[in-house]
Amino acid sequence: MIQMGTSVPSAAKAGRGRQDWRNIGTGSALPQRLGYILESGLFSDVSVIVGEKRKLFNVHKIILRIGSRIFDELFEADEGKTSFGIPDLEPEEFSLLLKVCVIFHFEFTFNWD
Repeated sequence: MIQMGTSVPSAAKAGRGRQDWRNIGTGSALPQRLGYILESGLFSDVSVIVGEKRKLFNVHKIILRIGSRIFDELFEADEGKTSFGIPDLEPEEFSLLLKVCVIFHFEFTFNWD
């Protein structure tokens, strides 16, 4: 089974004060910090409206550009773009795409039984 690690601590989700994002995760590893920034929307600079239900994602241009040539070309064509929509993709699919583009952190668990 492959699991992606990183989740927003419950205190941050509940809005009970902003944690120091530099101290998220074991040893403050970069994937955990990036995952926190992704899930919390901290420092986001672009809004993406996804799917028929129009779910809003506040994300980061640089992360999208690094993770996908398509997003890089989109922002290259319009550097000032602050929002766009992807109506043909489900929010769950876009969320997974973000995690793959951003976190780069996979935990491999093998069951040898």
